[in-house]
Amino acid sequence: MKKLICAALVLALVAKATDVWKVSVVTVPPTTATRVDSLIASNSLARSELIIINQGTNDCYYGRNSSVSTTNGILLKANGGSRYIRYDYAPVYIYSTGGTTVGVEEGF
Repeated sequence: MKKLICAALVLALVAKATDVWKVSVVTVPPTTATRVDSLIASNSLARSELIIINQGTNDCYYGRNSSVSTTNGILLKANGGSRYIRYDYAPVYIYSTGGTTVGVEEGF
């Protein structure tokens, strides 16, 4: 029994050490009258971690639905504003009035 428990523990540690990360860069277009928010991470039950980094020179806002805006979103400051999200499987949308570039890292 002890060998079985030890083997399960080793497998769990190896699985954690070999997490898979999906890295992408998303260009968010400037807002227009026919604004469409950019979906940067779809909902995924397999995702355990998400990192969002605003790499552009304009502030942007993120939220959980497509109605994200300056009054209905969480601010990511320009030039490195970031957010680490753990165990949240909802989709993530980005909104920027001037357009920006966002780095997205998803851990599975």
